[in-house]
This record gives sequence, structure tokens and C-alpha cells, in this order.
Amino acid sequence: MKTLKCTRCGKEIKGGFYNAPSGASCCECWDKVPQKEKNKELEKALSKLASIGRNLK
Repeated sequence: MKTLKCTRCGKEIKGGFYNAPSGASCCECWDKVPQKEKNKELEKALSKLASIGRNLK
């Protein structure tokens, strides 16, 4: 079975994690990310979802 690793620190993720467009992050690393970067990740995710929604029409 393939293990999921944090894209920021490289540790194996066991339990909860954040699945941002830039890759999966463990909770410890995600807490260290500046709010400005978190907002950019949210904007990317919402943009991708909006694009998918437009294509389904």
C-alpha cells in the first residue's frame, strides 16, 4: 500500500491532513503556512471547481 506524505516536510501522514491544490500537507505544516498563502490555495480550489461547473452545463 502506498503511503501519503506531506509535500512540505516529507513525513508520512497518519490521520487528518489538508489537501490543498499544491499538495497534501500535514496539520503541523499547514498551521505554519501564512494566511495569505492559505487564501491563494482556497482561490485556486474554488476556481477549479467553478471551471468544472461551467463545463458540466
